[in-house]
Amino acid sequence: MSLIYYDLANVEPLSNFVAAPLMGGGFAAAINPLPPWGAIYVIINGQHIPWTFYVGVTSNIHNRYNPLHERLHHVGFHAADLNNIAIYYGTIHFWNTAAAYPAPAMGAAPMVVAGQFGAPAAVHVVGGVTQPNAAVIGPGLTVPNYSPNSMTAAIDGANVNLENLLIRYYMQGAGFGWHNTNTRGQAVITNGRADDMAVLVRVVQPAAGFIGYGGILQGTVNSPPNGGSW
Repeated sequence: MSLIYYDLANVEPLSNFVAAPLMGGGFAAAINPLPPWGAIYVIINGQHIPWTFYVGVTSNIHNRYNPLHERLHHVGFHAADLNNIAIYYGTIHFWNTAAAYPAPAMGAAPMVVAGQFGAPAAVHVVGGVTQPNAAVIGPGLTVPNYSPNSMTAAIDGANVNLENLLIRYYMQGAGFGWHNTNTRGQAVITNGRADDMAVLVRVVQPAAGFIGYGGILQGTVNSPPNGGSW
């Protein structure tokens, strides 16, 4: 079994992007609170039922959302208008079923396989949060370049689009019933390998004001071998 682990360890409520109204009219200066990091991210809007989500990849999440930050300020949104909308962002790690498979970096030279999934105690609980057990399966392989043009990784010897996979996780695998707002990258994932492919997503709890999502690892979704899809 291979493992793809999305560690969305950071969150920024969209309400933090807007300026505070001033006494007598006008708004205080707004800031863009996102760091200049490469990341995969999920925007979750919990204002209405069903919730919506958008998955993206960027080499600099601060620059990616400068236009949004500026437009929210120009239109004059108040923070309360954006409650229950947040950007979750973080990193991707993955493990092959066995070390015999080569695992090239994203669009770069091959990397050494750091570990394998499927070993005893491959996933454990630390501080109430389930996560991969690096002491057993190694630290995993990471994505060195979060670029929309290089999000395909060789996992168990076959190419997997990691952005597409996360979209499908939320659309189908996790069973949330949310609506997706991506305009592409929604294609069905088919596992043509001889081994299961597991997807694990961790999210964090945002600040007060966002309804209960996060603070837990959402669980593992297995894509069955030999043509299984979701």
